[in-house]
Amino acid sequence: MIILQAYMNVKPEKRQSFLAGIQTLLESSRKETGNTQYQLFENTENPNHFVMLEQWEDEKALLAHQQTEHFQSFIGSSTDALAEPLQIIRTEKGVNTYE
Repeated sequence: MIILQAYMNVKPEKRQSFLAGIQTLLESSRKETGNTQYQLFENTENPNHFVMLEQWEDEKALLAHQQTEHFQSFIGSSTDALAEPLQIIRTEKGVNTYE
C-alpha cells in the first residue's frame, strides 16, 4: 500500500477555478484500478490550504494514475493556482519519504 498526502496552498483569487478543476480529478481517480482512497480536505484553520489523501494498492497503480489524462490536465492547470510548490509526503510499508 502506498499512501500520499499532497499539500496545496491555493491563491485566494484562484480558489473557485481550483475547486472546479479538481472535481474531474477526484471523480476519475476514484474509478482507477488500484485506488482505494482519493479525498480532498481543506484545513479549517487556514482557508485555501488543502490536502489530498490518496491510497494506492501498489507502485504500478500509482504510476498508471500519473499518466492519466485527468491527472496530467490537473497538474498543468493547477500550477497557476498554487501559492507555493506542492508538498508530497509518501508512506510505504511504514517508511515516510518527503518530495
